[in-house]
Amino acid sequence: MFTKAERGFTLVEILVSLIIILIMVMATVPMYEVIAKTMNSNKYRQVATGLANSILEEVRTLPYIVKDPDTGQVVTDPNIPQLGIKGGNPPGSLDAERQIEIDGITYKVYTRVYWVKEGDNPTAYKKVEIRVEAPNAFNGNVTVSSDFHTLAAEEGEPQVFESGHIAVHIRDKDGNLLESPDVYVRIESDTLLQTNYSEDGEVIFGVIPAGNYTVYAQLPSGMVTRPDQVVTSGWIEQEVTVTNWNTEHVYFDMDYPGRISIALADANNSVEKLTTVNGICELSWTDGVTRFTLPRITFSEDDFEDDGYLPSSIIGKLWPGGNYSLKLTNVMDRETLRAYEYDMSKSASAPPKKSNGSDWDGSFSTANSSLDLTVQLDSLLTTHLIASPDSVETQLNEGGIIQVTQWKDQSGYNYNAFPTNNTPPSFVENVLNGHPVIRFSGEQKQYIQINIPTENKPKDNFTIFAVVKTDEEHEIDPENTNSVAGVNNQKYLFWPDHGGFENAGQGISLGTNGISNYEHGDNYMPANAVYSGNVQGFNIIAVNYYDKTPSIFLNGNMVREGQQSPRASVSSPTIIGGGPYGDFTGDVAEILIYACSLNEDNMLLVNNYLQAKYGL
Repeated sequence: MFTKAERGFTLVEILVSLIIILIMVMATVPMYEVIAKTMNSNKYRQVATGLANSILEEVRTLPYIVKDPDTGQVVTDPNIPQLGIKGGNPPGSLDAERQIEIDGITYKVYTRVYWVKEGDNPTAYKKVEIRVEAPNAFNGNVTVSSDFHTLAAEEGEPQVFESGHIAVHIRDKDGNLLESPDVYVRIESDTLLQTNYSEDGEVIFGVIPAGNYTVYAQLPSGMVTRPDQVVTSGWIEQEVTVTNWNTEHVYFDMDYPGRISIALADANNSVEKLTTVNGICELSWTDGVTRFTLPRITFSEDDFEDDGYLPSSIIGKLWPGGNYSLKLTNVMDRETLRAYEYDMSKSASAPPKKSNGSDWDGSFSTANSSLDLTVQLDSLLTTHLIASPDSVETQLNEGGIIQVTQWKDQSGYNYNAFPTNNTPPSFVENVLNGHPVIRFSGEQKQYIQINIPTENKPKDNFTIFAVVKTDEEHEIDPENTNSVAGVNNQKYLFWPDHGGFENAGQGISLGTNGISNYEHGDNYMPANAVYSGNVQGFNIIAVNYYDKTPSIFLNGNMVREGQQSPRASVSSPTIIGGGPYGDFTGDVAEILIYACSLNEDNMLLVNNYLQAKYGL
């Protein structure tokens, strides 16, 4: 006889069953939440649609246009029912923005009204846009739930107004209408202020009294306008005069900017990226008709990024249309003391190179584009002579004197200097703060000539520095521009070359009693800049020529501005140590000759460098 075995559920089995049921419940709850939020979103959308329809019905009840019987103009009082926006154009009684709460949900309503042209009539119709926004049930973000458009026309015979119109056109860099984004525009006069948004790049301010108006267009975030347009606090503005029965057209240009980053390279010294430089950057712009120069940008070595570029944040956002020309001035490298200038508009200047190696023509192919440019610069430090064992070749004469046989130029141009006869100056070590000097006796015509071609000599605008000492006085002549005074008892540190009948060479006579700048040509050797004062011991002297006018500097301070040369051109000297009308006695530690007129900041930079180097 067999009996059936009976047993109950174990505790483990019960627990497993409960876990399975719990998992099924947890998986089902989010689904119900999604369903609920979807139902709410549909509800919000239905409410928004109904709300838009109700507002549209309200709009249809409004008078198309209301005439003020006293002025004969369109009524602008927002309290009088009319199809338009309060404070807008067309004017009316509708709110541009409002909030409506239904069942605890806030709906935002945006209403816009535009004039619509037909043929020659800029106010043929009115277009009404109604947008209702509601929160998204899932994340709370704004969702456009309903967007309605309709056209309205005046019933019956159109009313006649003594008025005019302003048509505002918003264009991109290529001159096409800017369809997006919408641009906020306003017009102002002594008696009227009205606003609207552009639609597809245009907006009409219709049926307004004759008179003078200022039209403003607000630049959307991230956009720029033409350099020649007036912008105040983010608004472009233009003056316009409205006359009865006429439409005045106003054009505003805006688009997303172009950007450039600039790397500077030394073409003569094979330096790919100069980063220890300061200077001034200028950009000029043209559309082929109008030319506009942008504000100067002053930069320093702190402005360069790690990749060696002057970033676009320093250059600024640029209008992407038209063409630009780049100019760099007063660029100075504090480490090498090399100076640079660049003018893209000059035919001799190589165009900037884009990162792909092609030339930049000054334009942007598209808006919102960025370019990395490299500018090849020619150093304007044409001669740099340093009295050091590395740059001076010497020989030992029979008397045991170390004589200079070659003074090597450190500028990168290799305009080396050589003695002109068999009695060269001497090389003396450890004279000035541990540095050697070149010593001139003043009696043996110990001249050194810089081997620079005539066509490469700096002219009219140039700067000369010398770290020098003399123990003799020189003849102080009266300052003038027409004498031959420089032939008596001078101590020419730099001999002025003969410039012929039309031109002149420049030179410097130095004594313990002063500094005189001389020019030399046919029947012409005046001192056109004279400083009379104490110049004993080692000093940094400099002469800065700007537009053929010399200024004398002593240890960083300008001590005399001279008279402008009457000659066609003035060129820098090539002979150190004297000439037929006076030889120099003293020591020279360093000489720099620039083919440009250094500005005040760079004059001081070079002076301070030399002062620190030689302990002056």
